[in-house]
Amino acid sequence: MKKRVIVLGASGSIGTSTAKVARRLPEEMQIVGLAVNRSVASLLEQVAEFQPEAVAVVDEAAAAEVA
Repeated sequence: MKKRVIVLGASGSIGTSTAKVARRLPEEMQIVGLAVNRSVASLLEQVAEFQPEAVAVVDEAAAAEVA
């Protein structure tokens, strides 16, 4: 069974490292949620790649860009 993972701080160093692990282990890990403070460009790249079920942006102005 795949581990379903939500990545908080997806644009930071730990978040990008988690994405690398998910790319190497697609049969074991599925990213189902991504959250960032305001790094919309990075978030949108990850959304396109991982197709998560949920996305969160903390900064309201940045969230408006995603919406």
